[in-house]
Amino acid sequence: MENMLVKNLSVEMPDNVVAPEFANNPNVQLELRNSSRPLSRDNYYEVLLDATVRVRADEEIQLLIEASQAGIFFVQNAAAEERRLLLNVHAAEMLYPYLSQLVCELRLRAGAPRIFLPPFNFRAVYQEKRRAMEKNCLKKRG
Repeated sequence: MENMLVKNLSVEMPDNVVAPEFANNPNVQLELRNSSRPLSRDNYYEVLLDATVRVRADEEIQLLIEASQAGIFFVQNAAAEERRLLLNVHAAEMLYPYLSQLVCELRLRAGAPRIFLPPFNFRAVYQEKRRAMEKNCLKKRG
């Protein structure tokens, strides 16, 4: 990893966030997306992890955090499939702890109860997407 940066931050809390329900078994929903794109310099790529965290109590959103953590990676002499694996799995795995820490810090600064992002298996998600793409290609051919 050549560099790391925060691309987006947003925290929203309604006025009633100190309601007792918030501390009593909140439902934490995590949406995680990752993407990569080549940069103008040869062999440099930006990998972006976007997280949306919704904390609900009694179906009411008590806390909404949106954060994007990015990294700049240099990838050279890698075949196309190896490059995709490096960017979509290994680079995302490197960025995830920083994104998790960012979300925890935002939660702390907002004065909300403690939440942690769970471990995430980027390899399993990548493999599932590859299988779905291959299945789609076979359907179109047949």
